Amino acid sequence: MSTVQYERALAAAKRELAKLLKQRQEIDVRISRLEPTIGHLESLQKRLKEKAAAESKSKYELTVGLTEAVRRTLQESHLALTAVEIGQRMEKHGFDLSKYSNPLASVHTVLTRLVTAGQVKVDLQPKNKKAYRWMTTLDYAITLLKGIEELTKKGTR
Repeated sequence: MSTVQYERALAAAKRELAKLLKQRQEIDVRISRLEPTIGHLESLQKRLKEKAAAESKSKYELTVGLTEAVRRTLQESHLALTAVEIGQRMEKHGFDLSKYSNPLASVHTVLTRLVTAGQVKVDLQPKNKKAYRWMTTLDYAITLLKGIEELTKKGTR
C-alpha cells in the first residue's frame, strides 16, 4: 500500500469516526430528553391507576349496600364462610366496613335476615361455630322436598 492510500484510509476512518461521534452525541441528547419524560409519564400513569382504583372502589360502595355485598361474597364462594371471613372478603373487594360502628354485628344482622329469607344456609363448624353459604338452586329444591315430605307425614297421621 502506498503512502497516499494510507492517508486516504486514515482520512476516511477519521471522517467515519467524526460522523459516529456526532451520531452518538445526538443519541445522548435524545436519551437525556427521554429519561425525564419517561419518569414523568410513569408517575402520571401510576397516579391515574390509583385514581381509577379509588373511583372503582367508591362506585362499588355507592352501588352496593351491605346486604348486596354479603350476598355477592357468599355467591362467589363455594365454601361456607364465617361472618369474619365474609367481612374480610368484602374488604378485599373494596367494600368499606369502617363506616359501621360495629361491622361484625352488621354482617351478622344481614346474615340472620338472609337465613330467615331462605337465601343463606347455616353450616355448623367444629365448636358450634356458624358458617354461612349461599343457597343454590339444588339446596332450595332439597329444602322444598323436605318440607313437602314433612307435610305428607303429618297428613297421613
